[in-house]
Amino acid sequence: MPRVSDDLNSSIAKSRQVIADDGAGAAERNALRTAVIESATAMRGAPCDPALKRAYLSSVTAYTRAKLKAVKDDYAASEVQWSTLLDKHVVQTLAQQTSDGLVSESEQMKAIMAHDLVSTAFWRANALRGEIADDGEKACARFERGEAIAKLVLKDPRKEPAPTFRRDPDEARDQVRTYARKAALKALSVAPSDLCDRPSKERLVEGLEGYWDKRSGELWNAEHVRQRDVEATQAAWQSPADLEIEAKIVDLIRRGHLTKRDIIKRQRDEYAPLFARAGPAARTCA
Repeated sequence: MPRVSDDLNSSIAKSRQVIADDGAGAAERNALRTAVIESATAMRGAPCDPALKRAYLSSVTAYTRAKLKAVKDDYAASEVQWSTLLDKHVVQTLAQQTSDGLVSESEQMKAIMAHDLVSTAFWRANALRGEIADDGEKACARFERGEAIAKLVLKDPRKEPAPTFRRDPDEARDQVRTYARKAALKALSVAPSDLCDRPSKERLVEGLEGYWDKRSGELWNAEHVRQRDVEATQAAWQSPADLEIEAKIVDLIRRGHLTKRDIIKRQRDEYAPLFARAGPAARTCA
């Protein structure tokens, strides 16, 4: 894989000078960060190469999984270890990969896996500032026509104007919930008759995956990290939209369109009350 450019190496060096990650495991974390940026840079030199795209998406998954594990293992330490300027460059990279058409939004979201709520929220906020390419092959098509693909632009946050306000955490959590609900309702808009088709059912389960991850993740965070507002958080996930989502899932279970085997193992506990409410299921599909 090509090495990153001198400009990019200089940018990375400046990042480490400002907020260095020198704790235990720093070398592994820096390798994960750099892998995302290097693989994204390599894609821009050959956007039609499927191997380079796979390498980039794999690096995004590895970075996100490691960060999520750190948050669960030691939340306080992770706030410092995973908030370096190089991490901010990773977020900028994710945004530019979609806005420049190197990968589609859905491809990148699947790589991120919607587990890391903080990174996902920052990535979406940055990506939505530009035009997100619906088709990840747009950059490939431009490249084949002889157009040059823009280089990554990693800004030095030290030169950015200081923020004049702090985002309200409650407002931020509310926006995450709203996005999760909209995505779940969109997934549930599929016609029940189409769910006899296995790929359609898999898309439904994948569409609901992010909703349940955000819902269970916030509850887990309230109970084990913040250790407060547990009842308020539970109530926040009982809005009319949440009740509608639950009702639609229960209906699909009763119709026989959604079984326990369809649900990924780590989310079966979240679905258990809904299967209990649904009772015996019909046999709809042959």
